[in-house]
Amino acid sequence: MTDSDYNIVRQYLTKAMQPKLNWYRSTIANVDWEDERNIDPTIRRSILFMRGKQIDICRETSLAKQNSFTPDIEIIDFDTGHWLMEEQPEAINQAIEEWIKKIL
Repeated sequence: MTDSDYNIVRQYLTKAMQPKLNWYRSTIANVDWEDERNIDPTIRRSILFMRGKQIDICRETSLAKQNSFTPDIEIIDFDTGHWLMEEQPEAINQAIEEWIKKIL
């Protein structure tokens, strides 16, 4: 890894990761728990969920539970691993384009 590469990674880890880590910290500490308790968990927007079938992360049982909170979700499976855009960029772009046309 070059010094330039290292500095880019370091900058990403020190700055870009902070908001994500703060979310976990606040969740663990139950910050905002009282405020969030009364929020409707249902997402009332069109959702496109794409997943690679070669990995076992998003199982059918998890998606079945999720469907009760996401009534307008479209799930598209691809014969890929975790990095869908790297493995099938044209198919992914086509799926996104078709989905956008459908919801507009």
